[in-house]
Amino acid sequence: MRAIFWLFTVATLLGSCKRKPVIVQETGFLVLDNARNCTSFDYFIPCSINDTLTLGKNVQAVNSHLARHVSPKQLEFALLNASWPCSADSFYVRGYQARQYLSAVELTLEREDDMSVDTRQDIDPIHLAGTITVNQFHPGYYRIVRAKKIILVE
Repeated sequence: MRAIFWLFTVATLLGSCKRKPVIVQETGFLVLDNARNCTSFDYFIPCSINDTLTLGKNVQAVNSHLARHVSPKQLEFALLNASWPCSADSFYVRGYQARQYLSAVELTLEREDDMSVDTRQDIDPIHLAGTITVNQFHPGYYRIVRAKKIILVE
């Protein structure tokens, strides 16, 4: 009987030690790849967004070089429809030349990897919208749970 009690206690303790999902809520710029295939590369640049300024002024104010890998999952086409075409040297591009789509958003993210990596990943610099340069990623991969587009003045 005592062995069963200890077995039950150990099982309960081990069950309660599971890592809880990491939930993050931030504002910033979501960058979606135009390709939308298995090689798509989407990321989120956490930063403050001032809704009294235009998109261009908000883009110029980004001073973060750190981003998060994200996966929009079922929200991808709704987010694409609410984004601006973007290239490395301009935040607005007409036609099919766009490489990414940029959107000012408030996101709720859930980390979906095994959390074994805890160090930032240095990468070759990614240039976006003429002023943003990303050269590091937060550890892990995040799934977009909730997205709220921030409406900016024209």
